[in-house]
Amino acid sequence: MQYDLRNKKDLLKLEQALVPQHLRDSISPAKLQNLVIKSVQQLDQYRDNQDFGQSMVKFSQVDTAVPEDFYLRVIDLEDQRQVMTSYRALGGDINNVYIQIMYANFPLNSKEILQDLAAEIKPHYAKFSPKRIRFFATDPIPFTDGDLIFADNEFIAAHHSQLKQLEIPKELDLHIEPATDISWYNKYHAACHSVLQEQPELKEVLWIESREDMQDQVDKSPIFTINIDGQWAGIIACKRSVDRFFDGYCMMEITIAEAHRGNGYAALAQSEMYKKLHWKEDDIIWGTIGYANHASRKTALRCGRKRSGGYYFAKIQ
Repeated sequence: MQYDLRNKKDLLKLEQALVPQHLRDSISPAKLQNLVIKSVQQLDQYRDNQDFGQSMVKFSQVDTAVPEDFYLRVIDLEDQRQVMTSYRALGGDINNVYIQIMYANFPLNSKEILQDLAAEIKPHYAKFSPKRIRFFATDPIPFTDGDLIFADNEFIAAHHSQLKQLEIPKELDLHIEPATDISWYNKYHAACHSVLQEQPELKEVLWIESREDMQDQVDKSPIFTINIDGQWAGIIACKRSVDRFFDGYCMMEITIAEAHRGNGYAALAQSEMYKKLHWKEDDIIWGTIGYANHASRKTALRCGRKRSGGYYFAKIQ
């Protein structure tokens, strides 16, 4: 059956199909249906929205741009194929434009299909000189090559009932405490800087929060200091958030001081934080991790979270 991307019922079916099986098995059907409906409804703000279009015209700095260029659009291709697309700028960089594939009514399951699709979409956004298309896949795709097809980031998630409670060794004095100020900010900054020095490939996926943004997190969201032998050893933070069918606590930050890295303390701290959160029945813990960030993925999986889909890029040639 080939879906019509202009039909909202068909969009709901496509969105439902993207939900990882382990979330379908753990979230109540009513809650999951509500998340799917809201996810599709949110697209309406990008349809025929003159104010949004005008703001994007100004942002793009392209003289020939018009508001309609930035509306969510359905592109009809040959053989009754359709894609729903949206203009994006990577990191807000207007010189690094990509086209988000919101939905496709055909499988994006080969390198050849993706390369052909990128070529078909290119003329529709030619004035912006897009460099790539981006799409979501629930299961890891096996044909990335690091050049024409490559991974962006991955959702690692689990229902709170599926999380592992890791035991802290008796000889280790590790505990976490709610942060009440950011007197430790310079230590945090130094810890992040040392990670980027050791692993420069993470510069695209790991950023250092400003002092102001960190204070805002302390004021509004759960953020904890990690202490070892009574000394500051890092921070861990999350916040209530929803992204499509991921709803609950989103991991925002976990940073370990250089002297304590490589000992598995990040996983122990994460497990301790889970005990302190106020869970609702259908809550999940989730976060996005760059595919290059192997250490963070290993930590999340050790705590019971599961690979739950992610975004990929295909180069426009």
